[in-house]
Amino acid sequence: MTGRDEIELAEYNERIAFVLAHPGFSPWVKEVIRSALMREPVAVLNDLETLNQVLRPKCELEAAMCLNGTVSLH
Repeated sequence: MTGRDEIELAEYNERIAFVLAHPGFSPWVKEVIRSALMREPVAVLNDLETLNQVLRPKCELEAAMCLNGTVSLH
Protein backbone atom coordinates (compact mmCIF):
# COMPACT_ATOMS: atom_id res chain seq x y z
CA MET A 1 0.00 0.00 0.00
CA THR A 2 1.41 3.37 -1.00
CA GLY A 3 1.30 6.51 1.07
CA ARG A 4 -1.37 7.90 -1.26
CA ASP A 5 -3.48 4.76 -0.79
CA GLU A 6 -3.26 5.18 2.97
CA ILE A 7 -4.35 8.81 2.70
CA GLU A 8 -7.31 7.87 0.48
CA LEU A 9 -8.32 5.08 2.85
CA ALA A 10 -8.19 7.49 5.78
CA GLU A 11 -10.40 9.93 3.86
CA TYR A 12 -12.94 7.20 3.12
CA ASN A 13 -12.92 6.13 6.75
CA GLU A 14 -13.64 9.74 7.76
CA ARG A 15 -16.61 9.83 5.39
CA ILE A 16 -17.91 6.58 6.82
CA ALA A 17 -17.51 7.86 10.39
CA PHE A 18 -19.37 11.04 9.43
CA VAL A 19 -22.34 9.12 8.05
CA LEU A 20 -22.45 6.75 11.01
CA ALA A 21 -22.41 9.65 13.48
CA HIS A 22 -24.82 11.92 11.63
CA PRO A 23 -28.42 11.83 12.88
CA GLY A 24 -29.77 12.74 9.44
CA PHE A 25 -28.83 9.46 7.78
CA SER A 26 -31.27 6.59 8.00
CA PRO A 27 -30.71 3.69 10.35
CA TRP A 28 -30.92 1.40 7.30
CA VAL A 29 -27.96 3.10 5.62
CA LYS A 30 -25.95 3.00 8.82
CA GLU A 31 -26.66 -0.71 9.32
CA VAL A 32 -25.71 -1.49 5.73
CA ILE A 33 -22.42 0.36 6.18
CA ARG A 34 -21.63 -1.42 9.44
CA SER A 35 -22.45 -4.77 7.85
CA ALA A 36 -20.40 -4.00 4.74
CA LEU A 37 -17.35 -3.13 6.82
CA MET A 38 -17.35 -6.68 8.17
CA ARG A 39 -17.33 -8.29 4.69
CA GLU A 40 -14.82 -8.82 1.93
CA PRO A 41 -14.61 -5.74 -0.34
CA VAL A 42 -15.28 -7.72 -3.56
CA ALA A 43 -18.44 -9.24 -2.04
CA VAL A 44 -19.60 -5.76 -1.03
CA LEU A 45 -18.97 -4.45 -4.55
CA ASN A 46 -21.00 -7.32 -6.01
CA ASP A 47 -23.86 -6.66 -3.60
CA LEU A 48 -23.78 -2.93 -4.34
CA GLU A 49 -24.04 -3.63 -8.04
CA THR A 50 -26.97 -5.98 -7.45
CA LEU A 51 -28.80 -3.37 -5.37
CA ASN A 52 -28.09 -0.75 -7.99
CA GLN A 53 -29.44 -2.94 -10.80
CA VAL A 54 -32.50 -4.12 -8.91
CA LEU A 55 -33.59 -1.18 -6.77
CA ARG A 56 -32.50 1.92 -8.70
CA PRO A 57 -34.86 1.51 -11.69
CA LYS A 58 -37.83 0.68 -9.44
CA CYS A 59 -37.17 3.58 -7.09
CA GLU A 60 -36.59 6.01 -9.95
CA LEU A 61 -39.90 5.01 -11.53
CA GLU A 62 -41.80 5.22 -8.25
CA ALA A 63 -40.23 8.60 -7.43
CA ALA A 64 -41.22 9.93 -10.85
CA MET A 65 -44.74 8.62 -10.38
CA CYS A 66 -44.99 10.34 -7.00
CA LEU A 67 -43.67 13.63 -8.40
CA ASN A 68 -46.14 13.69 -11.26
CA GLY A 69 -49.00 12.69 -8.97
CA THR A 70 -49.89 9.39 -10.61
CA VAL A 71 -49.30 7.38 -7.46
CA SER A 72 -48.95 7.82 -3.73
CA LEU A 73 -46.85 5.12 -2.13
CA HIS A 74 -47.78 5.88 1.47
